[in-house]
Amino acid sequence: MNPKGAYGDFVSRGVAISGKRLYAGTVDGRLICLEKASGMRCSSFAKNGEIDLTQGLRKSPRSVGEYEVTSPPAIFRNLVITGSAIADNGRVNMASGEVRAFDVETGALRWTFHPLEAKVQAGGANTRSRIISDESTGLVFLPIGSASPDYYGGLRPGDNRHANSLVALRGSTGQVVWSFQTVHHDLWD
Repeated sequence: MNPKGAYGDFVSRGVAISGKRLYAGTVDGRLICLEKASGMRCSSFAKNGEIDLTQGLRKSPRSVGEYEVTSPPAIFRNLVITGSAIADNGRVNMASGEVRAFDVETGALRWTFHPLEAKVQAGGANTRSRIISDESTGLVFLPIGSASPDYYGGLRPGDNRHANSLVALRGSTGQVVWSFQTVHHDLWD
């Protein structure tokens, strides 16, 4: 971790377990896989047992600490699914808040859900809280926060679809099954 990062939330709300492996998100935006029995990194998972989640985003963070992971990933069958925590009041084009699913064994990306349309200038709309998976329905539930900047909406027209929403995705594909937006075009965070 870069000690000079401007981290906003030094929180780790837990880990996820799948079989003999443990998965954790870090405040500096990494997804780590450890062998439960030894605590050693999972050699077959991504690069030396970790994925840099700041890479491969639609909108990348500008500075260290702008993109964090504060909640545990969710496990859905053979996937580990993670969101992010993004400061949402800095500017309109903050880092994007997509949710991504990775193969539990290899760390290969399997799907990405983008809460905001590609044409939207805003960032954020991240899932910083718990992602819940339900095996019986095949759904994954995302509590999604506000788009950036959260207190000023003049630079992000429209309702900012899927920001400030509860979204249910098909766990195996990341496709939206249904969503409910609690606040259209949020100005109150």
